[in-house]
Amino acid sequence: MIPIKGITSIDKVSIVNLEGASLIGVPGVAQRFMAAMSTANINVLMITQASSEHSICVAVPHDQGEKALTALKSQFELELARSTINSVSLLTDMSVVAIIGEGMAFSPGVAARFLKALAQGRVNVRAIAQGSSERQIAAVVNAEDASRALRSVHQAFTLSDTVVSVAVLGATGAVGANFLKQLEQTANTALTTLGIQIKVMHAASSKKIVSDEKFLGLNIQNLEEQLEASDVAADLDTLTELIASDVNPHRVVIDLTNSNKIPDYYEKWIKAGVHVLGHNKYMGSGDLKRYKSIKSALRFGTAQWQYGATVGAALPVLSTASDLINTGDKVEEVYSCLSGTMAHILKTFGKDMSFSDAAKQACEMGFSHHNIARDLDGTNAARKLVIIARELGMDLSVEDVKCESLLPAGFDAEKMVPSDEEAAKAGKPAWQLQTDNVLKALEAQNAAMMERKEKADAEGKVLRHVSHIDMVSGKAEVRVEAVDNHSPLFRLKNDENLVSYKTERYSTSPLICKGASAGAELTASGVLADLLRLSRSLT
Repeated sequence: MIPIKGITSIDKVSIVNLEGASLIGVPGVAQRFMAAMSTANINVLMITQASSEHSICVAVPHDQGEKALTALKSQFELELARSTINSVSLLTDMSVVAIIGEGMAFSPGVAARFLKALAQGRVNVRAIAQGSSERQIAAVVNAEDASRALRSVHQAFTLSDTVVSVAVLGATGAVGANFLKQLEQTANTALTTLGIQIKVMHAASSKKIVSDEKFLGLNIQNLEEQLEASDVAADLDTLTELIASDVNPHRVVIDLTNSNKIPDYYEKWIKAGVHVLGHNKYMGSGDLKRYKSIKSALRFGTAQWQYGATVGAALPVLSTASDLINTGDKVEEVYSCLSGTMAHILKTFGKDMSFSDAAKQACEMGFSHHNIARDLDGTNAARKLVIIARELGMDLSVEDVKCESLLPAGFDAEKMVPSDEEAAKAGKPAWQLQTDNVLKALEAQNAAMMERKEKADAEGKVLRHVSHIDMVSGKAEVRVEAVDNHSPLFRLKNDENLVSYKTERYSTSPLICKGASAGAELTASGVLADLLRLSRSLT
């Protein structure tokens, strides 16, 4: 049974406060306070006094605030002159939010739920009062927070569905398109089974931003067309202002980009009560100081950062690592294949397909990182390895990971980035033209890689892309290794990731997370799972 029957608010309210240590134990102070209000014909909306008797405050109509302040100063003129009372103050632009209902009486947790709802909505409580009958609780909040407070409390007591306002960054990319498609498919299920409405309020590409100014939710079926027609340039400060203007208490930024600039805003969003999730690896594997700063912000705030999809797409790689540490186990070694692209290439190439053609096929199938050079030189796998290491409590950075590059010696992928003019002349996006350049250069590796494969075949082994952490020595490495049939990587399929945790508890038989994880569709499903998990925690 819902314990409350209604939620109400009173706008245009002021708070008059009397404060002083000398009030403690002095009889008649409250009587004189209220007498001053009565004499001045002030309508007192609510009153509260701290148990220490250090302060008394009342909420009054806004147009009576100054009159109430003058009345109190007159009543306690002598005490103010002698400094036995510290201050008499007035706070304006306030609102009262209250819950009422017979079911509140003798029902533990109602006040806690009320205050938690306000906290989740980033609403600061200036004063609170509850009647002895337990049938009403009222809180004074800043007037600008009143709408958010009402929505948050309304949803907390299941008087309405929980609404989650979402901002999708990278909405037009491969992962973004798959995410929006899956979100549309699961929207009805989320509403009927979880009581959650997920509304895309803002969407951004690399060039434009589109928002729903009516806060009803964008039509996600034609977001790409809406973005093309938008006249709002992509700017993170602008996006932050748009998110802040949403009065819904539950706001989420979903970062589906590969940008290292966007994570600079994570901490700002977290501190503003905005949840962040996505598959962007640059926060989890980027600047260590930035990473620790956001972890600190999460401990002292109400917002969450969900980043399970950064490693293994929808596989529970990071949650498993977290569970191991939180339950007191000690991880000694991480042995894994973290690149779906490299898993496909090394599984596929051979006599019938060259190494460079296998890489081209991985790109065509959508397995590859946006810049396949980052897969081939080990950087992409190294980032995932760093994220795992940090989840296990290790201060590791990408620069600390020894990576074997499969690119030709002396090849610099960054110098292969084409100009806008070159891309336009070729009739392809710049990233696609860069990929073509990398694949062309990769042909120089075909003979050497075929020789390595034939040697492994002769020994009854297979080539695998290995990401390894020795937690004891602190060393981390990404390499191509020939493994025999005793290795968990031996039977790895061409679209799979595998992470093996050897721990004190799992010493004879390591704990393994394994499954398909290559491609935008699986990555999007991992992000959606994080969103639904986060949304459930808000109900």
